[in-house]
Amino acid sequence: MKSLIWLQMVMSVLAVAAGKLPQPGVCFHPQPASCRSQWQNERPQLENQESMAETYWRRLSSTQRRAWQTWAMTNTVVLEDGIARRVNGIQALGVVLRNRALAGEPANPASPPTAARWLGPVLSLRDAGPFTDNAGFVGFRVESELREETKWFIWATPPLEASATDPECLLNFVTCLTLPPSAFDELTSTIGPQYLLANGSWDGPDLDGDWPVGKFVWFRVHQYADGQLGPGVLLRGRIQVKL
Repeated sequence: MKSLIWLQMVMSVLAVAAGKLPQPGVCFHPQPASCRSQWQNERPQLENQESMAETYWRRLSSTQRRAWQTWAMTNTVVLEDGIARRVNGIQALGVVLRNRALAGEPANPASPPTAARWLGPVLSLRDAGPFTDNAGFVGFRVESELREETKWFIWATPPLEASATDPECLLNFVTCLTLPPSAFDELTSTIGPQYLLANGSWDGPDLDGDWPVGKFVWFRVHQYADGQLGPGVLLRGRIQVKL
């Protein structure tokens, strides 16, 4: 059902717009086959995105359509389950429009994305929780100076034990995080409210939200630029009361 919920969210924003113990900095690999099987009983994600893109596609000129087809032949798109692959022009249009809408940007369907410069693993969970003290904190530590505003698409799991198998299967889209120019070692703003909507509370049952047995949250982080997502990074943070 995660895919269905995701697709419903995508449709609404487009309408408005028109074991495994990964450490910080480890590049994300696509979901394992045991995890991806959950998509088989639902309408394929590309078909849904293509359907949503058809209205926009029909309005494009032949020159604009050729531009999308050319772009799709030389670029991959990241699908919502983390797989990066090449698709056809109309499918690429659907994915890019979805991402632009979630990032709060104009659809601009006539223009394929411009070339992006990916910064690599800029965000980590070093001394960044998640924390449960007071209102709590879910966010990241900046590991490289950011001289310009950047945007990041964030997926996260509910609280899981360290021994969780294939935590990638439980990733839910949380938000598009916009970061202003930031210095090394800064903490980002919290995405706690958005995490709460996507996964529920990260508080444990003990005083101050502590967990009697260690619990962790896995995050998948992609830099965003003009409808595209860069390479993903999978991070794991232990839930703590405070630093």
